[in-house]
Amino acid sequence: MAERLPPSPDSVSPTPIGVDDADAEAPANEIISDVDTAAAAPAGNSQHRAAKRVLELIEIVAASDRPLSLSELARRADLPKSTTHSLVHTLASEGFLERASDGGHYSLGGRLLRLLIQLPQRFELSRVARPVMQRLVDEIGETSLIGVRRGDKILYVEQVEAPQFIRYVAPLGELRPLYCTSIGKLFMANMPASELRTLLRDHPPHSFTTYTKTNIGENLAEARAVKERGYGLNREESVSGVTAIAAPIHQAGDPEAPLIAGLALVGPSDRMGPKLEQARELVLDAGTQIALAVRSR
Repeated sequence: MAERLPPSPDSVSPTPIGVDDADAEAPANEIISDVDTAAAAPAGNSQHRAAKRVLELIEIVAASDRPLSLSELARRADLPKSTTHSLVHTLASEGFLERASDGGHYSLGGRLLRLLIQLPQRFELSRVARPVMQRLVDEIGETSLIGVRRGDKILYVEQVEAPQFIRYVAPLGELRPLYCTSIGKLFMANMPASELRTLLRDHPPHSFTTYTKTNIGENLAEARAVKERGYGLNREESVSGVTAIAAPIHQAGDPEAPLIAGLALVGPSDRMGPKLEQARELVLDAGTQIALAVRSR
């Protein structure tokens, strides 16, 4: 059994191999019970209406490009605010929605995203990327991750684990901050400065280690540096002893096109440090390969 190291935004350590860490399925009546349905309505109709409302709320959140407030959700779903509050509270407590740091806005939660990722037909990006990632891991000997942006977070959608006894593993579907992850920094670098400043103001960074950049000016400068050099670097900004380097995956392989994902190599700093230059060359080349493979399909 591989030894797992402490959790970090770039590389998070779940339960040991062989242990099923999937969340238990939420009983349907736990969602239904929080809905204020009319007492005279038949039980079947009430449950059907409640299930429909839950699905509509999830669809509304999924269709939005930003977190939504309770008032916005109630208005878009054409529901009383009290009903919306009850449903959203249950969905958030079960992990299907995630409440933003301001406490009043909601986006898709990690549990729902993990369910999507576990579907037999995974995202095209994951299917195309995995062979390239495997070759990358075989050559460098460290874990490789694919991440995409979801608001102010990174969502890990694919992973190939390192063969090392001590290695880093990220649960697919986990959401991690942009500002202290190597993939997240790529997305920050591809945002207009005004948009990035607003995002950092609305979602203030907090420290994970003494190396975490929490100042808005520092993060703006870091984004400019990442844009200039073409790759993201996390030197123990997420957890002590962790180093990660990430390459962009641009649409159609064009550096001027939108950034659709990032490809990272993550490992213990004492192993990554001596081979960081090799890792940089390999991960940049692999990122280009994946982008071109996606374009050709």
